[in-house]
Amino acid sequence: MNISVVIPTRNRIGSLKKLLDSLSLQSNPPAEVIIVDSSNPKILPGEINRYNLPIKIYYSSPSVCVQRNIGIRKSTSNWIFTCDDDIVLPPDYLEKLANHAEKSPSAIIVTGLVLEKDLHQNWTYEYPISSAGLIWNFIFQLPVWSDLSSKPDGILKNFYKRRKNTFSLAGWPLITHFERPYFKASIYGLGASLIRKEFLLKFPFDETLDPNGIGDHYGIAINLRDSEPIHVLMETCVYHYKNPVNRLNHSVAYSRRIFALDYFMRKSNRFNHFNFIFLLWSLIGNFLRQTLSRQWNLALMSGKVFFLLLINRNPYSRGIRNADKQ
Repeated sequence: MNISVVIPTRNRIGSLKKLLDSLSLQSNPPAEVIIVDSSNPKILPGEINRYNLPIKIYYSSPSVCVQRNIGIRKSTSNWIFTCDDDIVLPPDYLEKLANHAEKSPSAIIVTGLVLEKDLHQNWTYEYPISSAGLIWNFIFQLPVWSDLSSKPDGILKNFYKRRKNTFSLAGWPLITHFERPYFKASIYGLGASLIRKEFLLKFPFDETLDPNGIGDHYGIAINLRDSEPIHVLMETCVYHYKNPVNRLNHSVAYSRRIFALDYFMRKSNRFNHFNFIFLLWSLIGNFLRQTLSRQWNLALMSGKVFFLLLINRNPYSRGIRNADKQ
């Protein structure tokens, strides 16, 4: 299987080199590595020519979604490996994804687990939740990203078991069942995923989003049919180092993630006005939790976003209007 790697990057040459190091060690080497750079100053070919990789570099204005789409259009393979620039891969990562894709002809998106550091600086692919937290998130239809198999049987566990790995009524991700050797999910992080090029040409990354592209993975996943979920392999993983360069502060990123969620829900036939009401309800739940834990900046942002959504002032709404005109 030929694979084109597409990497958008901006002012992260150190992280990019770590990624290229791990790509150069792949047991299934990519057919090409397409870097779409928006750095200032721009990355020169001589800075990255020491890698034994077929690298092509293009330049763009700063926009993760625009950069991804440029790379996808320039690619020559039927499969695209969409990759963040602060990811590190194990040597057999591409091989395992490719093997699974070849054995699963209906698969459109294949990824491994995405590991990030928790509050204790331990690498994890889930966010364990207490029983009280699970009740709270159920009431307000907030996200759950935790393996519930160890929880005692009960009404809530059975509810999430029936729902499977999908969206809450408010549109938030529900990832609660991590079956081996792989599980299927309607939504998952796509920062190190293998995706069919024809799908990405039909449903490109949405360039309405902010330059950081917060929520861009949601915009891709929401176009999948229920019969074509994301395949997540439990046998392999990547490490997402979350380079702080260009990264927005937590409260701003939080607000843009909600705006993106509302934007994609309004564009999709999967959701309706009933789900929008639940999204507002979930923000009330977040506001109460943030207030009780004295996270004042986040609580203030929840209130601000709630008001803007209530009066239909999502800054991404122009994307919906443009889509309606097409």
